[in-house]
Amino acid sequence: MVPNFALSLSFDGITLLVRDGGTWRPLDEVALDADNLDGALRGLRDTAQAQASDGACVLLILPEAQIRYLDLDDPGGGEDARAAAALAALDGATPYDVSDLVVDWSRAGNGQLRAAAVARETLDEAETFLRARGFEPAGFTATDPDDRFQGAIWFGAASDWTGPAPSRPTRPIRIGAPMEAPAATGA
Repeated sequence: MVPNFALSLSFDGITLLVRDGGTWRPLDEVALDADNLDGALRGLRDTAQAQASDGACVLLILPEAQIRYLDLDDPGGGEDARAAAALAALDGATPYDVSDLVVDWSRAGNGQLRAAAVARETLDEAETFLRARGFEPAGFTATDPDDRFQGAIWFGAASDWTGPAPSRPTRPIRIGAPMEAPAATGA
């Protein structure tokens, strides 16, 4: 299960997105320096819920600056060997212990792996912040700035998620043009 709505988080604001085929389209956004941030975020939630009853259920798209990307040689072998290589490459590459990171990786072609890592505390903070404002975070993902990940980056389900197990989106996260407002009708 992949939610139909997402919140793209940045250091400037939070954008509400709706899934439209293989693309995520912006519906509305809130600046983090908004005068009434809590009210503005409730407005985002209300916008999503006006479109669908499960609109508060969201995928969280993490800011690129919170993720450490690494390219490394593919050691071959199976999934376990590749996961171990990604963890070894991340050891000392962030201010966090590897045990405090959530890591995803994919083959990147040309004998390379692409690893993405985020601190668990970053996930916890985002989930807590948005849950307190009426959203139901289901899971965490990101966009790959170099477009080298095969499929979507997946950091797993939110810790407090109680619905059906969210799954890795099958396609990379692509953010498209905003949804167009319906044309006004008049006489």
